[in-house]
Amino acid sequence: MLAPRERPPDSPFALGDEPRSWRDLLADVAVLAETLPVNTAPEVMVACADRYLCAAALLAVWSTGRLAALPPNSRKETIDRLCDERGISLILHDGGGEGEAGVDVRTRLGGGARAGLGALPPLAFSPERTLVCVHTSGSTGAHVACGKSAAQLLGEAELLVRLWDLGPGTRVLATVPPHHLYGLLFGVLVPLMGGGSLVRERRPGRW
Repeated sequence: MLAPRERPPDSPFALGDEPRSWRDLLADVAVLAETLPVNTAPEVMVACADRYLCAAALLAVWSTGRLAALPPNSRKETIDRLCDERGISLILHDGGGEGEAGVDVRTRLGGGARAGLGALPPLAFSPERTLVCVHTSGSTGAHVACGKSAAQLLGEAELLVRLWDLGPGTRVLATVPPHHLYGLLFGVLVPLMGGGSLVRERRPGRW
């Protein structure tokens, strides 16, 4: 089984204007997992530019046994088209998804919403389980969906942690957005699997 690296509850996980601890992340994952609609397709679109919110959304989706789809870009028309093509009826976003299918995760999280929740859902995943569907950029044709297993994603993140000594105390500032495979690996999963922290803010650019 592959699981995020445990760390002291008060250790920092997300840095920025609104820092979050490891305790905060686990609480937010529990909140989001409990409030996800139950009558939705097994695949959920995660379109969060904030890396902390992306981490919370991914863990919540995975802990409820679902697959997370990541869009190739942040354009609303691209996200809506992929959801139509793949039969996705739920989009978790932080300002980039609208309409009936969109749920702004920022409205589901926060200290006041955490009281009274049950136990944290399981956060350990079998290596062969497909966790994420990423999409190619589409620069040479249609966007192509690529499924990634826990072994491919979380296992690669653990390998990067070992190769480059990116364990506890590491702070990661990523310049690639989390919907991109490299942005997901380095900006979200390496801190998650290695025990480090991430800078959560989105950065301006063409992505």
